[in-house]
Amino acid sequence: PYSVSPITLDHDWLIDNMNRLRIGDIEADGTAIGSAIAAATTRLTEREAKSKIIVLVTDGDS
Repeated sequence: PYSVSPITLDHDWLIDNMNRLRIGDIEADGTAIGSAIAAATTRLTEREAKSKIIVLVTDGDS
């Protein structure tokens, strides 16, 4: 999976970098949603934060 952002609470960084995303930046067939969720879950498991949220952005293809 392609990770756009490290785990962060820096909202300004997230907003600035999300605005840089463009359709077609990654050339791949379909969307590996399962792999993306598994990778995010692994990263969140390593964190001790009380609240854990995954934001998944997809192109809608599978």
